[in-house]
Amino acid sequence: RDLADDRRRRSRTAAGQHYAAGDQERSLAILRVLAEELPDGPERAHVLADMSQSVPSQLECLGLCRQALDEAGADALLRSQLHFLAAASARRATTIAEAVDHARLAARYAEETEDHVERARALAMLGHLEAMGGGDGGIAQLEAAVEIESKLDTLPLHFRPSFLLGITLLYFGQLDRARPLVAAQLERANERGDEVMHGVALSTLAELELRAGNWSRAHRHAYEGAALQEQAAPLQDQAHHVLRAARVAAHMGRIAEAKPVAERLLQLAPQHGDRMAEISARRDLGFMELSVGRPAAVVDLLEPAVRLLVEMGVGLL
Repeated sequence: RDLADDRRRRSRTAAGQHYAAGDQERSLAILRVLAEELPDGPERAHVLADMSQSVPSQLECLGLCRQALDEAGADALLRSQLHFLAAASARRATTIAEAVDHARLAARYAEETEDHVERARALAMLGHLEAMGGGDGGIAQLEAAVEIESKLDTLPLHFRPSFLLGITLLYFGQLDRARPLVAAQLERANERGDEVMHGVALSTLAELELRAGNWSRAHRHAYEGAALQEQAAPLQDQAHHVLRAARVAAHMGRIAEAKPVAERLLQLAPQHGDRMAEISARRDLGFMELSVGRPAAVVDLLEPAVRLLVEMGVGLL
């Protein structure tokens, strides 16, 4: 039994290394074998949670998290982690309200464990989601999570509280406060050799610099980030970040270059279960059509986007 346990641990570790290196297919293949070997229960729930990060669809990710929660038992730390992952997917695949519910449960279970890493991450996710839904207390919760982060020696890069605070401040237009937080995340990703997060951080910096009017800088970050995302990121995450390269090109007047990318991602977003990516693609294509003087096409693109925003309960974009 000890040998079998050790083999499974090594397999999970290998899957995680393949994920960080950008080989999602290999990571997922290893995890699928493990999931088939294991009986229902907490150990299998851990594997399902790992699988959820490599599957191509946000809806599939959310489904795996729900399945894992059914198998997790009373393990508070595991339940916190699963609700956290479910919140991260629900914010893109279903509604902000469902995401907030999962984030609150993640925070509640994290408090039970007294695990400071999980407390910081869950509180940050809750603050980010409440801000996305138009709530008033989100920034304060994020700042509290960053305070916890500052006292910890190690913390995962993905959904790090200071990075989530930077993203949220970006959405609020507080670009000078957001920039050093996002730049620090990029530096950490480089130091750790995390190609997935490297691409995410570059893409986020591109959005920030675009909004700041630094278009040449935005262009450089966007195209470097998009290339990394296409090489390394799971399909469930690619559309949102690759689209930013098209957005920057469109603002620079390169509509012929930007439009095919945005149209392709608009087609892919439903396949990836990513309603937020669909909203963003429609918004960007609407901007392009307005730029070339086709207002009727703008309405056709934006009306479904507005319906999705209302259905999802998004108050910040």
